Amino acid sequence: MTKKNNYFNITREFAITDFKLRYQESILGVLWSFLRPLVMFGVLYMVFSKFARFDIKDYQFYLLLGILLWNFFSEATTASMIGLSSRAGLLKKINFPKSIIVVSSTLVAFLNFILGFIVFLSLLFYFHGVFFNGVIVTFLMSFVMLLVTLGLSFFLAAIHSKFKDVIHLWEIFLQMGFWITPIVYSVQMVPDRYQFLLILNPVFQIIEHSRNAMLYGVVLPMPALIKIVGFSFVVFLIGLLVFRSRQDYFAEEL
Repeated sequence: MTKKNNYFNITREFAITDFKLRYQESILGVLWSFLRPLVMFGVLYMVFSKFARFDIKDYQFYLLLGILLWNFFSEATTASMIGLSSRAGLLKKINFPKSIIVVSSTLVAFLNFILGFIVFLSLLFYFHGVFFNGVIVTFLMSFVMLLVTLGLSFFLAAIHSKFKDVIHLWEIFLQMGFWITPIVYSVQMVPDRYQFLLILNPVFQIIEHSRNAMLYGVVLPMPALIKIVGFSFVVFLIGLLVFRSRQDYFAEEL
């Protein structure tokens, strides 16, 4: 067995173990992957469509897709920090690529997203109809989100090994980020003087282009697509480089 295949098998086993442990002794098991975003969606939809009305076309699908993508980003980045800390004992005993822990944690979150997205796609197909080009673009955007999330996960996990407060700061940032990012409301509601902040937010760009493609059949131009994909690679590479520069210190810091 080659070293490459061995690393792949370790990553797969870590991901499978994390996924099983998450739902171990749970009555509903993997159904929680579907229920959590659906419950959050139901509460927000009731509040912002019945009490505080937003004039957004197909709002229920607009909201659900945004929640699914944001939850993946939130879950993966947090789980990567926790995953590295929880395997501190293993890091001290066995020599293996530390990046496997971050990758496996992110893949578990991505699997949860895929399960939720299948439900979303089924509902969209039945109640709304599906744009074929929109599905292709959204799948591409999902993998762009995976790259961005992996990059940030590498960076956060590397910093968290030394500064344990990072995870608490990140949780606060995620709470703020959910409301700062146009997930519940539309981008048109953001004042013009703050629009430039959205351009700097890769998560928003991915969510917005995914919703435009899936719900309205509006596919972003190729130059814009290349720019987003290129930026995601930059985020990924920076995060990976920071992680690799610090991985030799993980065993003693954790």
